[in-house]
Amino acid sequence: MRKRWLILTPWFEKYSPKTIKEVLGHNLTPIIKHAENNPKKKALLIHGPAGTGKTCSIHALARERGYELVELNASNIRNRDAIKRIVGNASVTMSLFGKRIILIDDVDSLNARDRGGITELINCIKKTRTPIFLTAIDPWDSKLRTLRGYCRMVELRKVRASTIKKILRSISEVEGVKVVDSVLYSIASNANGDVRAAINNLEMLSGDGEVTEHELDAMGFRRKPVSIFNGLKTLFNTKQFAEAVHSLDEVNLDMSTKMLWVLENLAKEFNKGSELANAFNALSRADVFNGRIMRQQYWRFLFYVNLFMTAGVNASKETSSGFVRYDKPTKILKLWKSKHRRELRKQLAQKLQSSINASISKTLEVLPFIKILAKNEGFVENYELTTDEIKSI
Repeated sequence: MRKRWLILTPWFEKYSPKTIKEVLGHNLTPIIKHAENNPKKKALLIHGPAGTGKTCSIHALARERGYELVELNASNIRNRDAIKRIVGNASVTMSLFGKRIILIDDVDSLNARDRGGITELINCIKKTRTPIFLTAIDPWDSKLRTLRGYCRMVELRKVRASTIKKILRSISEVEGVKVVDSVLYSIASNANGDVRAAINNLEMLSGDGEVTEHELDAMGFRRKPVSIFNGLKTLFNTKQFAEAVHSLDEVNLDMSTKMLWVLENLAKEFNKGSELANAFNALSRADVFNGRIMRQQYWRFLFYVNLFMTAGVNASKETSSGFVRYDKPTKILKLWKSKHRRELRKQLAQKLQSSINASISKTLEVLPFIKILAKNEGFVENYELTTDEIKSI
């Protein structure tokens, strides 16, 4: 029976950290202090990309210290009554089993249309006698603006490939999987900071007890990167639907930058006005889905972004344009970077406004002074400022 259980349990669950020290790649001191002390802000909002350890760090803390853990996912508490019944009761009643902590996972998935749910959560935070932990991928979602003022924030960044490789090596030794360091590093790098994804990939590849470089190549883990110029050439000129869809897969740029390259070169590739109009229409649809991802954090829309940006644009072309010299999206990229910088500055102002008791516009005016203060590591740590936010000033 025990052997059967081990086989059926996914490795990312089987090897989840049991102690704080086992959560590698992060300084978890703020999380420990929040549970042990009686901080002014009763809730700690832990944010970062998927697979960085937001949830498992709280699990490890509870196991190590013997805390009673009340855990729920925000998707299951979408209204005021549910939050009051579950979170409210747990936050003010005493535990019979020692100290209690509360974990509310994926708080950014709370229904934006049900503002009463967030209001009730804030009321629970105000009254709580129990440390509350919240997790989110996107803490800057507009629906969480008021909630952020009642939370201290801690960012868990993507875990380094070298750290992920250590975790994979430990697991492979316990499981008896034969694998060399170069293969482990390829799996770790491919995960892009997501420990859970790396462990899942190792498990998937370890079916026969060995992972070789040949298997990595067969599964596409080490495909050679394609230049954006070759990717665009394939996108605009292939006659095969599948080839168009995957034309930019191996281009080492983020989706938004790829879209800027396509946009910059549309007019060069399309001779007819009707073709160009159809191509712009397809690209605009890709941009709509990209915006929905940013607002809703619904990453399945990424499929449609890529589909319209590649195959949608490709299907608009009816005549050949001959040789085309592709240009970098310099002007558009400058506009995009400028917009991104403004968004970072606004994000920083929203983070600081409650602490300095000023409006966002007034906070933006004093950001140059914040840059001077940010030279102090204690200031950066206290306000959880990111490197990108400081650079935006």
